[in-house]
Amino acid sequence: GSAPLREPPPLDGELEPALARAAPGGPGGLVVLTFGDKGYFAALSNFVAHARAAGVPYLVGAVDADAFRELTLHGATAYLTPLARDAAYAFNPSNSHDSNSWVRFARMRTGEVARIVRLGYA
Repeated sequence: GSAPLREPPPLDGELEPALARAAPGGPGGLVVLTFGDKGYFAALSNFVAHARAAGVPYLVGAVDADAFRELTLHGATAYLTPLARDAAYAFNPSNSHDSNSWVRFARMRTGEVARIVRLGYA
């Protein structure tokens, strides 16, 4: 017979269980990734809906705990980025690209993509 289906790991905010849920086949595959905070919840929900409709493995890096909570309550695959774990960080979308808030966000995104690639995902 065939192997029993495994229950996906619970989403606890950590990257690895979220990747395991996004791409149950493990490393080696493509995972479409985006980032956002609670202020972008509508856009993040739209991203999730389209990724699901296309059947594409996806992952949302939540930039704050509120976004993570709302996303996971709606069944989305998400994790808490390092910025979400930094109580002093608040993303200000009205800031220019050279603001501290934006620079930290840009660095975090690049670092998280590199981390996911090092884990074997494309």
